[in-house]
Amino acid sequence: MLDRGGAAAAKLADLATKAAVRLSTFEGRDAKALDWTVKMWANISPPGALNMSHAHPGVLWAAVYYVDMGGASAEDGGELFFEDPRFPVPLMRMPGFRMLGIDGQPQVHERRWPTRAGDLVLFPAWLRHGVRPHGGSRDRISVAMNIDVRG
Repeated sequence: MLDRGGAAAAKLADLATKAAVRLSTFEGRDAKALDWTVKMWANISPPGALNMSHAHPGVLWAAVYYVDMGGASAEDGGELFFEDPRFPVPLMRMPGFRMLGIDGQPQVHERRWPTRAGDLVLFPAWLRHGVRPHGGSRDRISVAMNIDVRG
């Protein structure tokens, strides 16, 4: 998509890369001096569509930019969610187990992140994530990215 998306795609890739650079550090190397790469693609999700939990192996950062929410409101679902990477281990041994957080409440294994058109969300590519079913009346459009460093 970066090759065919013109100036808008280049601007989005640049914005996401600048965020990744600001959030990255490398022993003995300046993150700004490295050769950053972006691969991007569009997701067109009709009403009811979802994305199962997954990660993006082999890259440092993943990002998603929301173009059009497809007529969905915050109550219609379709949230981006992130999974606690520690959670499957205790779940496999004893399904009802939860660690208590600093607030004394059971820690959740998933965080839902409501999004709006114009939001750009950047996160570590190893973090499992997905999208809950889209409850809007028309296609939701987002642009996903893998951001990495060559070499």
